[in-house]
Amino acid sequence: MLNYNKMSISKRILIQLVFLITISFIVVLISLFSSIENIENQLYNQVSNDLINIFKQKINEEKKIAITNAITLSENSKIINALKNNNKVEAYKTLKSLINRYKKSTKYKNVKIHIHTKDIHSFLRSWSKKSGDDLSSFRNSIVAVKNHKKAISCIEVGKVGLSIRGVAPIINDNKYYGSIEFILELNSIIKDLKKIKTAVIITVDKKFLNIASKLENNKELMDKFVIAVDDNLYDSTFYTQLKNEKFISQSNKYNITKDYFYISLPLEDFNGEKVGYAFIGKKLNYINSVADHSKESLFKQIGIFAVLSIVITILMTLIFS
Repeated sequence: MLNYNKMSISKRILIQLVFLITISFIVVLISLFSSIENIENQLYNQVSNDLINIFKQKINEEKKIAITNAITLSENSKIINALKNNNKVEAYKTLKSLINRYKKSTKYKNVKIHIHTKDIHSFLRSWSKKSGDDLSSFRNSIVAVKNHKKAISCIEVGKVGLSIRGVAPIINDNKYYGSIEFILELNSIIKDLKKIKTAVIITVDKKFLNIASKLENNKELMDKFVIAVDDNLYDSTFYTQLKNEKFISQSNKYNITKDYFYISLPLEDFNGEKVGYAFIGKKLNYINSVADHSKESLFKQIGIFAVLSIVITILMTLIFS
């Protein structure tokens, strides 16, 4: 048995160095394997944050477009005169011309415009002949615009369903005549995110169907929601796997189905009330391939460090010998 005290100084140093290298290797090995175990959770959290951020970014972009167009429309002299003179024929002609221009020049093919009177009744809808109905009981954004005389944009439930709405006051010669809203359906967001392989289903809470009468016959989801967008837009496989999932009210918490990783994000209206949820998902095979690639990189690092440790140990042995 070797007597450490009788060894030469060089042998003592060599043993100490080999010991330090071995301990360092073990520490790094434990750290890297711990990283491998956590890599899936870290990746899932990162994907969750990415999905939330990109969806919110799209919503904010649409809100800016809606409020900008509402303000522009509120300054249109033909619309102002039509409202002042109660001339719905002239107003309809103007709106029809404007909507045709939007269809030809922008990606928004289903733009809707709604003019309201100063007592918060419908003056004219670009998509319907119905008018004169009282909006004050459920259109809080219009009430706020009348009270504060400032343009706003928000998500809100209306007769046509869940939409992004820009609402602006119509003021002429310092007199308030009513308001006008520029309505964007949420279909464009689904189309944009589909291009980057992100599945989205946007829903409305069933308790709002008394307002959103257009959605009454739409498909249900999780026994709590109805789909708020066109059937031909969202991923049908994603819908099928979500349909009977148990709804979890914790927002931003990720969930997994057979083929999808997804998060549920609440949609709040002008007053901050949750009116629905967006379910945003990625294919699991895509996420798992990213995780596998990261794990492979870590294994390579372990291999490189092991080889370096062995080489250093051999070199030190040769030097001290």
